[in-house]
Amino acid sequence: MGGSTRAAPWGWICVHCWDPGASDPTEVIGVLGKSVTFHTPNTDANPALWFFGDKPIVTVAFEDPPQPIFYKDKFKTRFAVSERGRALKISQLRMEDAGTYSVTINGKRSNFTLQVFSRFWVSAVRAVLGRL
Repeated sequence: MGGSTRAAPWGWICVHCWDPGASDPTEVIGVLGKSVTFHTPNTDANPALWFFGDKPIVTVAFEDPPQPIFYKDKFKTRFAVSERGRALKISQLRMEDAGTYSVTINGKRSNFTLQVFSRFWVSAVRAVLGRL
């Protein structure tokens, strides 16, 4: 259908899936209930499309302030964009937020792998490392 605001981003999914120029994933550690922010170094003045795995989260026009279009309402409550769409923040982390995130801008992709741990686990690791 011509003129649909969601038609263009779905075309980007194919680019996202086979983009040979994708970066190695940046490892990100998050704590249950806290927040994390993914930052991409890509400063191209083009729309950004953020994914969780192969599912689109949000498309953001490169504007100030950014104009996000979320693909599902569930993302609106805990996900926010900044830096003209070049950063994605997830608040109130849940265990199910762990996984692979990526952003595609002008055919270039940045990848992130998020691991979410409980506060207890993080405290235990710090205690062990402090003894070494």
